Amino acid sequence: MKRILTLLSLIALTGVLALNVPAGAATPAGATLSKKKKTVSWTGSFILSDPSPIDGCVGEDASPICDRFQLKLDLGEGAKVKVVIPGQAATDIDLYVWAPGRILVGSSGNLPGAGESVEFTHRARFRNRAYTIEIKPYVVIPSTSYKATATVLKLGAK
Repeated sequence: MKRILTLLSLIALTGVLALNVPAGAATPAGATLSKKKKTVSWTGSFILSDPSPIDGCVGEDASPICDRFQLKLDLGEGAKVKVVIPGQAATDIDLYVWAPGRILVGSSGNLPGAGESVEFTHRARFRNRAYTIEIKPYVVIPSTSYKATATVLKLGAK
């Protein structure tokens, strides 16, 4: 009985420690797309996987496992933006784009090895407020890194 309790304690401790291991922060942490700057890119890395079936990350913005990039748009109503993460072998990364107020505006959860991309339409009420680009390491090898880009496809009205 003592062995079982010890084993269960170790399993519980491992789970608590895993929840406190952060993803590598996106570098840079954010950027702004505008009429003059139509493409931005960033990189990041992961230490653990988050294979939960929910949209986004468990714990939302408090999740230490997922990576986040703050994307501001200095663009007009109806601007179109595309966020892309190229695929990598033996890696399953999911992509979520949240408007201010944690409103999901797009997601991509392709099979392992496939790239992820989301196109979304900007609303003027969110001008110069940050969209959160959330990258979920659904199944990754520790120290997996990624490079992402966000590109303006259409400028939108003033």
